[in-house]
Amino acid sequence: MNPYEANPARIPPNDRYLDVPLYGRYLPASDDFRPDPKHTNSVSEGSLEYWASVLGLCNPSNRIYEGLEGARDVFALGGVIIKSSHLHSRLQGRRASRDFSYADANEVKATALAKTVLKDVKVPIIYFASKVNGRDVLVQERIPGVGLNVAWQYLPAAQKQLFKVEARDILRQLSEVKPPSSSITRCYIVEDADPQAHRGIQELEYDIIFGPDNRDPDLSFMHNDFTLSNCIVNNDKIVGLVDWEMAGYFGWKTTGQVHVKIRTPRRESFATLNLPEDTLSDVLFWNDFLAAFDGENKDGIDYDVAFWACGIVTDNSWASGWLATKQGLEYQRVNKSEDGILRQREYYYFTGDHPASYRYPVIPSFDHWRFPHGNLPDLWKNATIPRPPPFSAVSNNRDAVVFRDVSCRISGHSRATEVAHLVPVADGHWLTYNRMNRYCCDEPVNDQANMVLLRKDLHHLFDQRRFAFIPRSNPDEQSPAFLMHVFTSPQSTELVELYHNRLVQPVVGISKELVFARFAQAVFDLGNYRFLKGMARFACLLFDVNTGKSSVRDLTSNQVRDFANVFTSFTQSRSNSPRKRERRSDSVADEGDYYQDVTSELDDDPPRGRRRKRSFDCVQHGSPPGLEDSFASTKSPSISSLLTSPDRDLLALQDGSKLTKPYPCAVDGGERCIYEDNRPSKMTKLK
Repeated sequence: MNPYEANPARIPPNDRYLDVPLYGRYLPASDDFRPDPKHTNSVSEGSLEYWASVLGLCNPSNRIYEGLEGARDVFALGGVIIKSSHLHSRLQGRRASRDFSYADANEVKATALAKTVLKDVKVPIIYFASKVNGRDVLVQERIPGVGLNVAWQYLPAAQKQLFKVEARDILRQLSEVKPPSSSITRCYIVEDADPQAHRGIQELEYDIIFGPDNRDPDLSFMHNDFTLSNCIVNNDKIVGLVDWEMAGYFGWKTTGQVHVKIRTPRRESFATLNLPEDTLSDVLFWNDFLAAFDGENKDGIDYDVAFWACGIVTDNSWASGWLATKQGLEYQRVNKSEDGILRQREYYYFTGDHPASYRYPVIPSFDHWRFPHGNLPDLWKNATIPRPPPFSAVSNNRDAVVFRDVSCRISGHSRATEVAHLVPVADGHWLTYNRMNRYCCDEPVNDQANMVLLRKDLHHLFDQRRFAFIPRSNPDEQSPAFLMHVFTSPQSTELVELYHNRLVQPVVGISKELVFARFAQAVFDLGNYRFLKGMARFACLLFDVNTGKSSVRDLTSNQVRDFANVFTSFTQSRSNSPRKRERRSDSVADEGDYYQDVTSELDDDPPRGRRRKRSFDCVQHGSPPGLEDSFASTKSPSISSLLTSPDRDLLALQDGSKLTKPYPCAVDGGERCIYEDNRPSKMTKLK
């Protein structure tokens, strides 16, 4: 079915909203009710009589939402939406209807303000906002189209993602509006001394917005109720945005917290339903559209992350590559700004100064990616990871990692920890064919330089490629510090709040080259790498294990999937030939014996009688970064003290590499950017 079908007569029998045909769908007709212009926003005696007669046309047959006690019903009457409690006449006082005058006044002023900013998105006209027979009534324009929540059941995943991108762009436009100079604290457009009474908000929402713990200086204009049902869509575009009664000068971060904790469902609410993961992911898909942005106002994409991601998938082209924006038919090169944030909606990546006909090749999967020895991005080259002090009381690499790290290198917790691999055991053949032993030992997959101690739950998420470690420069430090980069997804909202841009605990003894390889692996994960889609043909750079060389081959998107895997899983059998290509699961293979709880063995009984807390942990590592220093901005990150030591060693290595970010900055835009009318183009779109 057409997701944007607005004719109630054409709704299929299995439609979720069949029993409320007027809800979320509006196709204008010539005989639709339309208000008399002479009574628009008039409270004269004659106008009040007119609006009372309009309420007489509102009954259960055209009611699309029945308000609970104290709330208002919502009616769809031709070309208008009406909010009123007149059908609850038997109830009196607040049981009948609370005071909506503040909310309605806020809607009037917020819509007027939004119209000055949003040029391509319709904001409803307010025809009336006052009392009729002692009850607050709001009459507003009904925008043609379909509610996004109604269209959702018929939309493909790719279009849902595009709507999320468009919603972010709308909020970016609104955030350009700042409060009047007289406003120095968060407030609604029409200030309200008692929003819990007048708007019915929960205590939690009040605390998020107005609580003393919220010191966020951002007071930009936000809609603050950007749910699916408030978005009107048509022809793959958001054409309208309604319900502005909650709008105010709240800022991006605060609004994002309200969105996650109040406006949208949370994963734990479905814990007992045993829903399939695909179903649950779809239910939670809209939760994170305000999350995982970089910049002080959470309003952009980190320049380095986007640049590295593009470079990785175009055969490590960062030395010659550059980012650009499009203005008309021209492309304008974009240099890294002072705060390092990309804030526009679309960016294009050029692999170099090639002619427009050049068909640059792309890497289809991690198996085909060749590690850039001696050619890491500059920030990775400058990053150093110190070696640990020598110790000899540990019998194997796994115990050595536990002894070295002591606690989870993300959370700092010492219990319920496991040894995690930077490059998973399943990709051991990739490590061999890329000669990664130059950074560790002859079998790099199980070398200490490829292992780090993580808490159990974080180890699981790490293996799902939900986050990676990246370096971040700091003018006060010679070497960049490593922090967490969360790849956004419908399941990652809490991860973003807890860990995105948070400094990791001090790390020693691991290879930054293997950290970079793990970042690249996350970029190529199917959840993030949605570039090779559609019906076009792509020039793909494929690695041949027999010759040890790569060559370009034209492939369709279906063929890309067939050629994605080059190596067998390293864990299947040490005797398996890596040349025998088999289809592998997209998820990381089980790491076998290394997937275990080390705390039962070492928590209370350190090996060889050693103390679990060693002096070099306390003195040289410094204190773990506190939460107040965790959410580092790209402009001035907080840096915890790190060990310093010479660059050269098997464990403290030269060269570096960098990571990329998924949903907000996933390499996307596939076939339209690579080929247009069978003519190759040289730019890669970022969305």
